[in-house]
Amino acid sequence: MLVLTRKLNDSILINDNIRVTVVGIKGGKVRIAIEAPSEVPVDREEVYLRRQEFLDIDLAVLQG
Repeated sequence: MLVLTRKLNDSILINDNIRVTVVGIKGGKVRIAIEAPSEVPVDREEVYLRRQEFLDIDLAVLQG
């Protein structure tokens, strides 16, 4: 895992096509903006995990 320190308006680049920018810092929370191609899914972890659960349930139903 790579751990970076960034300031407000600083960015990190992933490959040549994904940019993550710190757009706000308030209290203990950081707001980030993510620019990525439309074919790259970007989700919060809890949303990703919930989608995986539904996919697992759908697969189990299909397999009967």
